Amino acid sequence: MSGTKGDDDISLRRVDDKTVELTVNGETKTFNNVKAAKIDGKKGDDNVTLDPNLGINLDVRGGKGGDTISAVRDGVDAGDQDGGFKSFASGGKKPHVRIAGGQGDDEITSDLDYAKLLGGGGSDTIDNAGNDAKVRGGRGNDFLINHGIRADIRGGRGDDLVVNDGLGSTVRGNAGKDSVINDDPAARINGGRGDDVVQDNTGTAQVRSAAVVDDI
Repeated sequence: MSGTKGDDDISLRRVDDKTVELTVNGETKTFNNVKAAKIDGKKGDDNVTLDPNLGINLDVRGGKGGDTISAVRDGVDAGDQDGGFKSFASGGKKPHVRIAGGQGDDEITSDLDYAKLLGGGGSDTIDNAGNDAKVRGGRGNDFLINHGIRADIRGGRGDDLVVNDGLGSTVRGNAGKDSVINDDPAARINGGRGDDVVQDNTGTAQVRSAAVVDDI
């Protein structure tokens, strides 16, 4: 499914075990027995809303523009993402989920487990509450927030700010002057290239290639 050259409003939600509903700029269609979906917002500042209970393989691309993409399950904490979840992907396996903002200053919010969240070019904000997620800021000065367990977080090129209060997560600043505020007692933090600083509020995180400071 592709958007237009303008600002699109796209939503995909599960109606029941057999049916998903796609709405694009107010026009709604339903589809049965869907195992996978691909959404490309193309140009424009798009708003994409995904039902976290879809349970299918997802490839979502914001495209050019400042896009907002959200997949948030109401009433489920970060440490209990699988409560009531059912997979409709092929073979009943864990769905493969890839959400990419693309070019522009994008905002991605997700509590999907095992998701890959990519900011792309621009100064992006990614807020993750899913467990075992991969978070990649890409190029630009990004703001990355993690509440999930065992997340793999990489800032990419640019001066990034990472706030991590998950558990057992790995944080890599990569190139640029990065800052990390950490409340994860089991975190592993590597600043990478550049003059990086870490505010470790736990005192137990493993910190490499960065200066540990009291306050950022």
